[in-house]
Amino acid sequence: VALLPNVSFDFRNLDLIALLRAMIRDDDPLGMTTTDESGNFIFENIVPGEYAAAVTAEGCEFKHSKKIVIRIGAATAKVRIDLQSGAMLSGTVKDVNGQGIENALIAAMRDTRGGIPTVFKTLKTRSDAQGKFSFSQLGQSRYQFMVRAKGFASTSKRIGVSAKNDDADFVLSKGITVSGRITRRNDDEPIEGVTILGFGGRAPIAVEALSNADGYYELQDMKAKGQVNLIVKHEHYKLVIPENQKSPELPGLGMKFELKGDEGPIFHHDIQMTGGGTIKGRVINQDTGEGIARATVKVQSAESMNGSPFGASDGKTVTTNDQGVFLIEGAPPGRVSLSAKAEGFYSEKKDMNALRMLLGRARNTSSSGENALDPFAGLPNLEDGGLLVGQDIMLIPGLSQEGQTRGPAGKPVAGATIRWMEGKLEKKRSILANMLSQTATDPTITDKNGRFTVKGLKKGIPIEFTAYHPDFPGGASTTVPFEDIGQEKLTLRLTAGAKLHGHVTGPNGPFAGLTVHAQPQDTGGMVAVILGQGKEFTAISDKSGDYSIDGLPAGKVRLSFDVSDEFAVVGGEWQSTTIKTDTDKMLDFTIRRVSTVNGIVVDHNGKSLSRVQLQLLRTQADEKTGKQESWASSADDGTFKLRRVSKGETYELRATYYPRDLDEAQIERVAKSIAEDSYDNDVRDGYSANSAWVTMTGLSAESRDLRVVIDTRIFEKK
Repeated sequence: VALLPNVSFDFRNLDLIALLRAMIRDDDPLGMTTTDESGNFIFENIVPGEYAAAVTAEGCEFKHSKKIVIRIGAATAKVRIDLQSGAMLSGTVKDVNGQGIENALIAAMRDTRGGIPTVFKTLKTRSDAQGKFSFSQLGQSRYQFMVRAKGFASTSKRIGVSAKNDDADFVLSKGITVSGRITRRNDDEPIEGVTILGFGGRAPIAVEALSNADGYYELQDMKAKGQVNLIVKHEHYKLVIPENQKSPELPGLGMKFELKGDEGPIFHHDIQMTGGGTIKGRVINQDTGEGIARATVKVQSAESMNGSPFGASDGKTVTTNDQGVFLIEGAPPGRVSLSAKAEGFYSEKKDMNALRMLLGRARNTSSSGENALDPFAGLPNLEDGGLLVGQDIMLIPGLSQEGQTRGPAGKPVAGATIRWMEGKLEKKRSILANMLSQTATDPTITDKNGRFTVKGLKKGIPIEFTAYHPDFPGGASTTVPFEDIGQEKLTLRLTAGAKLHGHVTGPNGPFAGLTVHAQPQDTGGMVAVILGQGKEFTAISDKSGDYSIDGLPAGKVRLSFDVSDEFAVVGGEWQSTTIKTDTDKMLDFTIRRVSTVNGIVVDHNGKSLSRVQLQLLRTQADEKTGKQESWASSADDGTFKLRRVSKGETYELRATYYPRDLDEAQIERVAKSIAEDSYDNDVRDGYSANSAWVTMTGLSAESRDLRVVIDTRIFEKK
């Protein structure tokens, strides 16, 4: 048993650099121990914090525990970890000449389709002198395997692991060094301490460097051919991105360029950054006009927030003085967003970290190419090295609500996590509308008597309170009408939760190894997941075909499944059910054998197309699962695999290509060409202003080596 620091996703503050560092890190655990003959283990003298236990046992699947919270003076509940039989996968890491590569790091990450990502829960091993490696603690599921070795470019591959012993080989090519100098744009002075992460293609296994006193950086073992992505970050400077190196996936945070493979062992790439400016202002009590002391003020670059699922950590944070005045030096230049927090206050300003995820790139483009929707319009613009003054932020005194958490027997529950959210989700409203109307908050913890106080609640709206404790996984949730906020103490009664269990039947009887993911939906649904409050429960069917999930809260639950590629769950890989409070619900599943349809996507010149979205649709819609049977995205070489395809059905294939780096002028030109019918009707029907598609019919599970051709001439810059 290894004790590790717990690393979890918080979609309000998702840091791309931390994510890339963790993808294939090789950190030593904080502690190691071995279970006794009864399976018990213990860690002592642990510093307070959040942890997780990673368990490996010969012949059993690698398991990562749920979060373990250690608090001062509080006893820790006993951690129970149930292991399942493991599957074997072995192989060899070779160079392009077929020679084994010694001491390569191979990381196996379970592919949790439809669930909360688990990139930090990986199993790792190293190759021997002949390049051979093996895993004996995998589950029967799909895994993302990532391989790294000194002197070679990293690679990755998705592999479905089955009950039988599988083989997998990896071929690594020699890496190159990408190096250069990072300077200030205005005076060409070097910048020290810039963090640079480089990764290539669709395998974000990052190489990291830090610029020295002369501004030089060096990224070793980079991919020698194909797309290179660079993430560049410094607290006081902003990246300058040439027009031809802008990345729509990483706006404001990074750049990209192509390597042809003939640049030699070292590729030189200089980087420029702009110096930060200064922002001065006050945080003011809107009711009294007085300054608010010890308020936290954060400035963020709107460009880095715009459209990227990362970058919320970009920017600086300061604290106001006794008069409520703040001074931010080295703020990122360009359009900036200012926000403030203070105990007992709230802001009418929406949480931009959440909004950017849904609004940043959801822009309606008119025929004139102008943005019809811009969530950052009106933000102040900070010049390079400039000064912004009078940037006052108004906060409103909020209401307070006291309360207490109690368990099923009525006893107070200490250490429970209390969260609250504005309003209640309305089913008829869109996710975007719900996001706009809600504000997520940082949690509070109940004291030794189970008591809590929430301050700064918004006036005039209902507030939804939720409570959770590991000993009472059913949690508690209630919505208080706005007129009742603070009128009387609130009692949240935690429950043990409901049980979802059942039997899994395969083609030959009881089926072992089906992973069932259950994600509660009624306490925030997708909004809760986006805000980092989503929780997922997991179970694996045993050799008798039985599975069981305890501690589910009442309400609607979304189910997803992990199983090897040769099988699929009848009814689809996404299902839902409703759970009642503190009850048992039985739900059985049936497994069927399926096939894999493979092929390649090319353009009109026969050049492979990557990142093409492919959907395999039934000719006749199924009552339970609709028409879609399988979907995939083409790899860097244009190849694709459509998994879990049912036999005896007839299909059509829809392939959609979205060109990268289309600028506003190109989109306008394509839209105009389509409107004017400049292309033949049979071709024009395969285009929109920013995509092209093709449909193939008459396919079946026996279809092999498909060749999908998409005409992309309409997007060429001519």
